[in-house]
Amino acid sequence: MTTKLYTALNALHRGQALATRIRPNSPENLAWVGVYPLDATRETTRELLRNNGQVIPLPNSNAYRIRWFEADTSLLEKEVSISESSLMNCGQSFAFGDDDLEKKLEEIWTSIDLLEPPYKLDYPI
Repeated sequence: MTTKLYTALNALHRGQALATRIRPNSPENLAWVGVYPLDATRETTRELLRNNGQVIPLPNSNAYRIRWFEADTSLLEKEVSISESSLMNCGQSFAFGDDDLEKKLEEIWTSIDLLEPPYKLDYPI
């Protein structure tokens, strides 16, 4: 296991959200993937999973919400607040366990070892 992979998994296991940039569909945009650890003991997490047709994992298992989206570069340059309505080419999936997370990230052309704290990437949301 590489140091970057270990660091990212350790942060996720502690409940810290991470993100990385990905290639946008349009050259006028920037694109990101965000990974959000889910706490299966929280009712809001169980409701999110149910609303998205997902199974409820055991409370002590690792579950993640993965979001990807693009935002117009000009909005970011103006330093305006980015809202959900400003996002484009959005998608989400859920991963249950670290192996599943790795697989899901590979499907959207990135990997766990590229994940960093969102503030390092100007993650807009």
